[in-house]
Amino acid sequence: MLERMNDSHGPMTQWALSHLQFGEKDRVLDIGCGGGACIARLSTMVKDGTFVGIDYAKTSVEATRQFNQALIDAGKLEVIEASVSDMPFADDTFDKIVTVESYYFWPDFETDMQEVYRVLKPSGHFLLIAEVYDHVGLPQSVLDNIQAYEMRNLDLDGFIDVFEKTGFADIAIHVKPGERWIAVEGIKA
Repeated sequence: MLERMNDSHGPMTQWALSHLQFGEKDRVLDIGCGGGACIARLSTMVKDGTFVGIDYAKTSVEATRQFNQALIDAGKLEVIEASVSDMPFADDTFDKIVTVESYYFWPDFETDMQEVYRVLKPSGHFLLIAEVYDHVGLPQSVLDNIQAYEMRNLDLDGFIDVFEKTGFADIAIHVKPGERWIAVEGIKA
């Protein structure tokens, strides 16, 4: 399953990450690192950066480590079993934070967003990437999956509301024409 996710999320992740401008030495966190492909992609965009991946699933942590062993060996990556709800990092640790296809299942989205904000440096960027968001025209099969898996599925106003309540400024929503993809970006004020 994690290998399939690495493959199927690739084009969407590449599109979404193109909206961020990275510094050469950024410290980047991937929340819900899954199979590790996003971190591998980030490492090509931030040549002298350092990376941390977290996931609450031990199998995902192991898969990310295996997929990115060269980055670990080079001292550029740490992968930790942890939840977005209680991240083991000091305040103001990361320049950029990304999450791909994980927010649907965060235990308490508004509280967890406060935790994201806490570990992001001032003027740091957070990018939430999702394959689907609530809007007119979603196929019934997608709606059925959302219900069956008890997935969170916000609309555009819902994203803006939560990002604003969290304290993010300069909120930008990117929607891919012809797809259901969304990337929501906020900057820590």
